[in-house]
Amino acid sequence: MPKITRNEDFYSLCAKNGYDAWAVWNSKSYFPEEIRKARKDPAYLTPQDEWQWPPKQPAEPAPTGGKVTAFLRPQPKVIDVYLGFMDEEVNARLKVLLEKECNEPDAKKRRPVLLIERGRVSPGDFVLEWPIDNYPEKARSLTVTQVSSKGEVQRMASVDGMSDSAESPDAILARMLALSMEQDVPAEIASSFRKGDKAKRYVDLLSLLQARRAFWKEVNGKKVQIFPTKVALPTNEAGAAWLTVVRFGVGDDRNAPIVVMRTPEMGLQPSLMGPYVAFLFKAIAAMADQLAVVQADRWRKIANPIGEDRTATLKRTLGWPIRVCQFGAQGSTSPRKEYTPGQVLPVVAALFVGVDINTFIEVKSGGEGVGITKGNRGDDPQERWSGGTPDMATLKKWEAAQTTTGVAGVVILITPSRVFEFYRKKVDEGPLADRIETAETNARKFLYAAGDNPPLVSTATVTEAKGHPMLALEKEATKDAKNLKELIAALGTASLKLFDTDKPAAVTMTSSFFGGEPDKQACNKLGIPSVGMEDAHILRVLQTAGARGADKDSDYPLLMNWRIDRINCDPFQIPHDVEEDFKNYIKAQPVTKADYVEICEWGLTGTLGPKTPPCAHWGFPEFLKDRAHGLFYKFVDRERQRSFVPNPLFVEIATDFVKELKDDPAKAITGSALPDKVKEAIKAKAGEVFAEYRSTSRNAEKGQRLLGELMDLVIAQASFGIPRSTFLKVSIDGPVPNQEVLVEVEGAQGDVRIDNGAKVVPAGSCKVKLKGAGEFVSGPGVVTLGNYKVKVEYTENTRMKTWLRPGKWDSSANKIARSATVEDLEAKGEHFDGAAIDRAFYKSCNLMALQSLAETNLL
Repeated sequence: MPKITRNEDFYSLCAKNGYDAWAVWNSKSYFPEEIRKARKDPAYLTPQDEWQWPPKQPAEPAPTGGKVTAFLRPQPKVIDVYLGFMDEEVNARLKVLLEKECNEPDAKKRRPVLLIERGRVSPGDFVLEWPIDNYPEKARSLTVTQVSSKGEVQRMASVDGMSDSAESPDAILARMLALSMEQDVPAEIASSFRKGDKAKRYVDLLSLLQARRAFWKEVNGKKVQIFPTKVALPTNEAGAAWLTVVRFGVGDDRNAPIVVMRTPEMGLQPSLMGPYVAFLFKAIAAMADQLAVVQADRWRKIANPIGEDRTATLKRTLGWPIRVCQFGAQGSTSPRKEYTPGQVLPVVAALFVGVDINTFIEVKSGGEGVGITKGNRGDDPQERWSGGTPDMATLKKWEAAQTTTGVAGVVILITPSRVFEFYRKKVDEGPLADRIETAETNARKFLYAAGDNPPLVSTATVTEAKGHPMLALEKEATKDAKNLKELIAALGTASLKLFDTDKPAAVTMTSSFFGGEPDKQACNKLGIPSVGMEDAHILRVLQTAGARGADKDSDYPLLMNWRIDRINCDPFQIPHDVEEDFKNYIKAQPVTKADYVEICEWGLTGTLGPKTPPCAHWGFPEFLKDRAHGLFYKFVDRERQRSFVPNPLFVEIATDFVKELKDDPAKAITGSALPDKVKEAIKAKAGEVFAEYRSTSRNAEKGQRLLGELMDLVIAQASFGIPRSTFLKVSIDGPVPNQEVLVEVEGAQGDVRIDNGAKVVPAGSCKVKLKGAGEFVSGPGVVTLGNYKVKVEYTENTRMKTWLRPGKWDSSANKIARSATVEDLEAKGEHFDGAAIDRAFYKSCNLMALQSLAETNLL
């Protein structure tokens, strides 16, 4: 019997060659016993089984017969899941996927595209920080379904006439998310969806995650990360957590959907990322089961001639399998050409180095001394109650009597089917923040030693995902590896068979800290070419799904295939002389009000790439000349026949500045106290800018004017101006008077006559008054001076300080000397340290590289 290819399944192959499918299955000569035990029934076979479980050559000719059609069924439809972490890792890929579906000539073959996003998204809102008109026109019609942990559901459509079917993929997925988030599931809902007689309490996962978010705190003059030790039990009185399912206006509901999801950037909190991803996988699996019901019913009718014994084995509806693709950015740990910025790496495994945190809460009822213990560990987001599942009335009477947090430094290699534990050391003494820091330090020390003297594989604790189809191939490929370095090399070679590719995949490092040069050096010695914060956590969930998804009683999806691709976005090492040149060069890069307007508009319109404003083209790589080789990724603008590297500081302004001003000006502008009146004014103006740029009838001229007014406001009220280089433009707003109008500008020399045209004067302040009349009036904007309306604004060439995203450029090491977010980089004493320089090189690459390479390795 021929081997199954990627384009057909077992039934199709039998039909094409005239074989009796059930007889082939029962012959025991074609399929290995392990796959027969794992799948129990040919209904559960997928092409992935054939790729990873090579079939035996039959001892005798494969049986044939006339019953082939009795086993024919529609080929299982595959749900493709794309995931990323940062907005820029997801929005460009989402755009590519939508373009692909919109451009499919046969409308019946177009697939629905769904996005799972944290929080609440309105139809007219930005999607992944991009305006909706940055996505293909055909796909801009949205159906948005918001669900909360309190069971609230709100379904909206951006245009009339869109399908609001309760059986559309987005509606089903939203219901499954709501059900999984619900704290107390009413009995009728539980019965409807879970076929159960009683309500079951599910974890309010998102509230739990929010309660455990880490924060920075100054301890003994040093900033440290604090993990809360107490996790409140979620109740219906708690604030709701929200998720949104966005359905774009493309695709036929009868086809398997494409699901795109952005997970929180929880690299520093590994105990949270795994549960969140597993939670979403299970919701997708529930959707896959329901979508497959019609197909399964049809297949059962075809299979009826076989008899009741055959159909009785189908105790669970066969859900459509999923394929998973992760795409994102990491940092290079190798000087080799194939690992320089902009190069794409397929990933086969990850070495996790860092801290493992587990929290256990003991809950006791008042006076009775009866307790239950809830543990939060592993990748399963459901609560584990050792004393049964209490009802809500009982839970409300209980209080968290004691919380224990286990902290350990670990070094673990996670492969597609196994976990090798090379190092684990608990830290029991001291405050939690100190224990975390100590655990990470211990793990890093082990990594540094491992780079020079790789630990033996035999000393590792090995956990196997039993029944995993990759296990046999992986064991065979790595059986001769004696130490960690050899195991890493063997996995790269094994990836050629594991993934049927012609390019070996890499083993990356995942850390619970920001990797520095010593970490990169140790990785390089081990043959690890890239370091990030997510791969290991995703691999654990994929491993669990691969091992459990085939189980008929599992709520994990049947994992057909997966791939992880990483783009290296910063160089392995930045030479010392380049660092010094960077420090000097960055100070000599003036930024004006006109630059801010162009940069913000660049980000707000989402028109990155060819439409990048010239001011954002970074001259530093050209300044370095030959020394820039291998340090940067250059975006190729084919339309304009040139290539460039974006200014990393301007990239951050484009993607975050206006949004953070709109959300919280006080947080966005640290280092200076802002009166409440000023904060509200900045927030309101930033809100106007956002509203205009997300409007379907956006006016470019009005948008630029509003951005100019926002810049005037932050120059005048939030210390964004450089006093020696600010220029005020003053003019009559309205009819020009007949008589002479003279204005005084605070701090300027002499009077200014404005009735004969706009006048520009050097001015650090934005206060004006009529010549010799009354008090100074504060601008910017149109102010009333006596009988006149006077317009006060800063000129386009007014110099501004550089905005640095809060919490990203400052740390306990003071990457920027003053740790403020509005910096005059020319001023004496301002400097970047090595970690900040590394971040700048990374930011110069990641946005453009992720967009340029978004079409790479689609499923």
